[in-house]
Amino acid sequence: MRQPKKRSTKSKTAEVVSYRKPRFADALYTPEMYAQMQEMEAREWATRYAIKIGELGLESAKFWLEGVVNDIEKKRGSIVANQLKDGIKREYRVLRDPTNPFAQSTA
Repeated sequence: MRQPKKRSTKSKTAEVVSYRKPRFADALYTPEMYAQMQEMEAREWATRYAIKIGELGLESAKFWLEGVVNDIEKKRGSIVANQLKDGIKREYRVLRDPTNPFAQSTA
């Protein structure tokens, strides 16, 4: 009587294909792209802040933005949160600039 063959637990595909997952920061984005994404995020939060000022008033909007920055600080760290806060201030000044043709009114 013949003995059944022992099955291999190794996958044939795993032996042939060696796939190394690229690191997120190294493979996908350049430093210029990161800087642009940070500017876009700051612009987005500045626009939301301007809308909140119109809806809730200045004090409530400041409190809201402080909460947003604190949440980001918990998730991404204080350095990133401080950079974002500075970017929001810079972008908000641009939004409020009367010479800017895309300026928004928050009142």
